[in-house]
Amino acid sequence: MPQTLLHIDPQVLASIHDFDWAIRSLAMGEYVGKKRSNRLGTGMEFSQYRPYSQGDDLRQLDWKMYARTDRFYIKQSEVETNVDVTFIIDNSKSMLYEESGLKKLEVAKLLTGVLGFVALENGDWIGLADGISMQSGNDQRHWIRFLNRLQQLETNNTFQPPFIENRRSKELFVFMSDLYDESGEMLAFIQTLKSPRNEVIVFHLMGDKEERFDFSGALRVRDLETNQTIQLNTATVAADYQERLADWKQQLVHDFLMSGIDYHHCTYTTPVDELINTFLNRRKQLRK
Repeated sequence: MPQTLLHIDPQVLASIHDFDWAIRSLAMGEYVGKKRSNRLGTGMEFSQYRPYSQGDDLRQLDWKMYARTDRFYIKQSEVETNVDVTFIIDNSKSMLYEESGLKKLEVAKLLTGVLGFVALENGDWIGLADGISMQSGNDQRHWIRFLNRLQQLETNNTFQPPFIENRRSKELFVFMSDLYDESGEMLAFIQTLKSPRNEVIVFHLMGDKEERFDFSGALRVRDLETNQTIQLNTATVAADYQERLADWKQQLVHDFLMSGIDYHHCTYTTPVDELINTFLNRRKQLRK
């Protein structure tokens, strides 16, 4: 099976066996063996300070402590091996937008499956929040339950924030969405997930034509959530669309950065192995 989002047959979502096979095929194209370096979470948690000793890595010096005490201290961290990874998929009707034979929701399911597989292979616990949080787990039986829940996820008219249980363990939330949210409720929900202990990763999914506004002539556009339609002349609205889109994305980047949320912008034309490779390498850099 070609490892690119453009050539995955959507029918793989119809059978749990085919879906499982597709996810494993996609994941193993990039992820071979149980590589701890390919964790989704940063896997590091602050532990304590200790005085600097000759030969210590100077990059670990804490300059704020030096400013307060006039002494050099090393900030120690310890690896937290168990991370609860909870996936949240925007299942509003805007996720039914389709390009190249794939809907955004299908792309979100595939990416969630691949990242879930990587997390599971690393010994992390995975769960899916779709209405009510799915209890996390990390064995083969749980993997099948996870795939079934993922496979059966359907759309609602608008995004409904799922109930998230409070856990004591370190948690990583992975949110898949096109981020279309007129009310602001979705972005507010995402920001509530971030805490000093929890990490949040947002995958912003957009179609390539949608991004470039690659349309011509008269265009009838239907809002997938309200079902309202409007007639557009692409020649007159293209420039304004591009400007508004650029401003919106810039604001998203700023807001997520200020909240300490890891933001990834994705288009349909990006091959899965390339997207996952870029993502995991970027996460790996955060641990250094």
